[in-house]
Amino acid sequence: MLKKLAVISLLTGVLVGCADAQTTSDHQSTTEADRIAIAFNNIRYSDIPAFAKLYRGTAVPIMEPLMEDGMITGFGVWMHNTGGRYNVRWHLVGMEGTNFEQAWLTINSEMAAADPGVFEAFNRSILAHKDEIWNLGAR
Repeated sequence: MLKKLAVISLLTGVLVGCADAQTTSDHQSTTEADRIAIAFNNIRYSDIPAFAKLYRGTAVPIMEPLMEDGMITGFGVWMHNTGGRYNVRWHLVGMEGTNFEQAWLTINSEMAAADPGVFEAFNRSILAHKDEIWNLGAR
């Protein structure tokens, strides 16, 4: 019986702790917590120049007005190498209620219209992809 109580106490602590970490409306975070949407793209080293051209030449001029309009509050890109493959983490920053799906749709649509060849080449260069959205609260 004592063993069961210890296990139940441990599980309750883990479950409550996880739930607490995921909430943003409690007293552990501000109501102005940032949210970040990250698009993970795994590409080859040889495709980095094409990505840099697309990002700097086409995407940045599209994302800057989105910041001015308040659709997003920031953007950027991180890159690192894992075994000959490069992971490009392209991120958008927003606030609670930011519609990241609409922001990405706007960015992709305008990139495809502005430079279809480079946009198509980038899409073909992606070896693996996933998206994540995180709430970044303050403790």
